[in-house]
Amino acid sequence: MVRRIAGWMAVVLSLTAISAAPPDTADEWLHRLASDDWHERQKAVDELVRLGRDAHPLLEELLRDGAAGEVRKNLERAIDQIEYNRLLGPSRITLHVKDAAPREVFAELSRQCFAPLPTAPSGLWDEGEWPKVTLDLDRRPFWQVMRQLGERVGVQYLPFDQQGVRLSRGRPRTSDGVCIDGAFLVTADVLSSRNRLTIDLSVYGEPKILVLRTAALKIERAEDDRGHKLAPQLGRRAFGPAMFGRRSRAGTRRMYLPFVHPVDDASRIARFKGVITVAVQDSSETWEVRDPLTMTPLTRLVDWVPVTLSGMTRAGTGDAYELRVSLPFGWTARTALDEMEELIRDRLRVFDADGHALTMGTIDSHGGADGMEVTANFSRAAPAGAPAKLVWDIPRDSLNLDVLFDFKDLPINDPFN
Repeated sequence: MVRRIAGWMAVVLSLTAISAAPPDTADEWLHRLASDDWHERQKAVDELVRLGRDAHPLLEELLRDGAAGEVRKNLERAIDQIEYNRLLGPSRITLHVKDAAPREVFAELSRQCFAPLPTAPSGLWDEGEWPKVTLDLDRRPFWQVMRQLGERVGVQYLPFDQQGVRLSRGRPRTSDGVCIDGAFLVTADVLSSRNRLTIDLSVYGEPKILVLRTAALKIERAEDDRGHKLAPQLGRRAFGPAMFGRRSRAGTRRMYLPFVHPVDDASRIARFKGVITVAVQDSSETWEVRDPLTMTPLTRLVDWVPVTLSGMTRAGTGDAYELRVSLPFGWTARTALDEMEELIRDRLRVFDADGHALTMGTIDSHGGADGMEVTANFSRAAPAGAPAKLVWDIPRDSLNLDVLFDFKDLPINDPFN
């Protein structure tokens, strides 16, 4: 244990030394922030923002020295943008490590992106041998760093069964197209079948961001390599979870966009550009229930959806339990169920009297008398005991953000040829 802690501290000390504030003096920063040239002032603000939390000592010094007027306004702008980036903006990652254990590197990545990086299984780093990591990266976007680490270590970070980041052993998933816009990653895959051309579009937020759903989609440009514009395939059965330009509670973060199959021998999509509007959690609250095995039905708004914890019971005669969560008619579209199942999977935990977590199993949904019911199964294994407390971190307010994507030269995958 001492050796493990020492290794982790060595990584942190190396990172701290490398990511120190630049050598510019406070007077030089003041001069730039008060420049008569607004381009120079904006450049100084942008550089402070790129420093992120490393700029805090400098910002505090400049404010403490009595900065006023234009200088103070620019300093406050930088502080506001740094705080916004910490919550919803891109995390800038600095890693200077040599022959480091993946456990240590991913722990440092977690620290710099302000969010945990869960593993599957929980003891992933204790299973088998892992390659050592050597990297020299300065203030690189989180998603670029994650992709590079995934390839070097042999870690999959975008699981197939959910949209959040989760680390597991295996080759990283690959897509035909990848775009990074701030704190968001957008992937695109193109599938051809008979008279339809389907673009599978997915959006992921950094681990610190809870993306609740897609709220809208606007396609600005879509054309094949022959210069022909792609035409949406219209009709009652044409659309999947998200419709083109739909502005409502659209659905999950994965969209299947059907187009009419090109009439010529086009083999690639030359350009696919647009904007996805996503709803992200702006604030949250904790819903806590003591002794869930004896609770009466409880109802609260979860992202403006009335959700009822109907009850929790023992399943059979073993150490398994079933939690029932109900949604009334009017809020039971498949998209709302998908969002609720994901919030349960990622944010709901059940503990015994000593604080040991029970293991969540399958989650399913089915129709009921007054709406839809989602069931989540839990099991206990030593040292966990019977359920004593339920804790659910639920969204209270949401915020819409635009995510830009611009894919070029996407291959059209045809499984029939």
